[in-house]
Amino acid sequence: MKPLVISLALALSSLATADSLPFNQMIIFGDSLSDNGNLYLALSGTPPAPAPPFYTPGRFTNGPDITPGTAYNGVWHEQLSAMTGLPVAIPFLTGGTNYAVGGAETGGTIPGMGFQVSTFLSTNPNIPTDALYVLEGGNNDILDAALAPGATAADVLAAEQQAVLNLATEVAFLAGAGARISCCLMWALSIRRRNFRAVH
Repeated sequence: MKPLVISLALALSSLATADSLPFNQMIIFGDSLSDNGNLYLALSGTPPAPAPPFYTPGRFTNGPDITPGTAYNGVWHEQLSAMTGLPVAIPFLTGGTNYAVGGAETGGTIPGMGFQVSTFLSTNPNIPTDALYVLEGGNNDILDAALAPGATAADVLAAEQQAVLNLATEVAFLAGAGARISCCLMWALSIRRRNFRAVH
């Protein structure tokens, strides 16, 4: 994840500071790669919520507070905020703008990204037009399809295609509500054929 964070930061570096960016906050929808506390809060820290000794509290990643540790603290967008000066998108369950939930697929069932987007739109009738809207997902759609009993390569391909359609629909909903700047990250779509035999 570190190379992508650095790449995004470099892409923004020509704008120098948060004050000169075309947006002043991030609103995030996604899965465990972006969740910085929603699943942990929803489950009161009990498994499968991320917690020591395997994860830094509330995040599906390591940090300086566990062993083995790392100098990097937080999930990718928290690191990006530190690099750019943007405010950290804290969990929506504490009133923040990060709707990502560990384990989410891209669809509409709880805690899917469609549900996340619907929750955001229903509680924000006039959405910010000065925000960067990030949709990060696709991982769990593909992995869940591949690990389902009797799964075939065709099932994994269908899950990938549906994930793309779901994300496109969610981008369209946000744009229709007034979102101007969106970033769609699909981390794991390249695994479907290359690694299918291994996971099956």
